[in-house]
Amino acid sequence: MAARDTRLVAMPPDTVTRVDLFDDRRRVGLRRVDGAWTFTTPKVAYAADTRGVDEWLARLGAVRVATRRASPAWLASETGIATCGVSVTSTG
Repeated sequence: MAARDTRLVAMPPDTVTRVDLFDDRRRVGLRRVDGAWTFTTPKVAYAADTRGVDEWLARLGAVRVATRRASPAWLASETGIATCGVSVTSTG
């Protein structure tokens, strides 16, 4: 049996096509369109910082977890993300 991948985000940043962050009150959605990140939620008149999003995804890929159900306090201390949900979609 193969060893389980313990990275928080296991896919390369350039293959990620969608990111959704949410908590009890708010949601932020990002989608990669023609290589550039755009906001899907909330609707705003400006683009996301593509390099910043890719760098953030790379940092998340460097975070190792004991299980996929890391505690909210640990996730906040390691990634700067408060208690929330994260969904990452990839083409790969």
